[in-house]
Amino acid sequence: MAFDPSKPADDEKIRNLGTVIRANWQGIEQAESSFKPYALNFVDRNTIGGGVPAQPAKIAGTGQLYSKQNGASTKVELFYLDNAGTPNEVQLTTDGELGVTTQNVQFLALNDGTRTFDKDDFLSVWGYITFDAGINIVANVGSNCTITKASNTQIDVAFGANYNMSSANYLVIPFIQTTVGAASDSLFVGSKTTAGFSITVGASMVSRVINFIVMGSIA
Repeated sequence: MAFDPSKPADDEKIRNLGTVIRANWQGIEQAESSFKPYALNFVDRNTIGGGVPAQPAKIAGTGQLYSKQNGASTKVELFYLDNAGTPNEVQLTTDGELGVTTQNVQFLALNDGTRTFDKDDFLSVWGYITFDAGINIVANVGSNCTITKASNTQIDVAFGANYNMSSANYLVIPFIQTTVGAASDSLFVGSKTTAGFSITVGASMVSRVINFIVMGSIA
């Protein structure tokens, strides 16, 4: 039923108020296209008092939008509460920006107004491994992966949990950080699978720091 801001009229008969008011409340409840408020003003729940909590209690089958202060700050931010068994409170704004650094963000793609970026456009895995003169590992750092020495000229990289690729058609960029050794040394990427890959050094890994980055679609 449509919301009619002209109802009830100044001369509306009392006996008709129920019908008129009920119709308008239904229009508000059902978000009819004719209900167009100038704005929705949410009070800072921290200032209500009277035992009213800053975070409302969950309501079955309902999501709640409200505002309150952001922790120790007195700035009023926008929040959302779902109806999970233990309800999840999501802070939607922080100092004029969307989201908050303590919460994850899920997305299908991002658009900057000109270009669209999806998960294939982002760095998925990176790492480096350092060898001494005896080709012993002295440093091994992997983000979302595990790096192991397979031989004196090869390292193997296994993707971490939830970081396997959707196919073997991902990009691996390996490079040698140090200048020790022959300038003609080359790196070869081989044995790519959805679970990992190998890197082979053309000459030797003596005193080498081998870096790599991976870009591709995670399964």
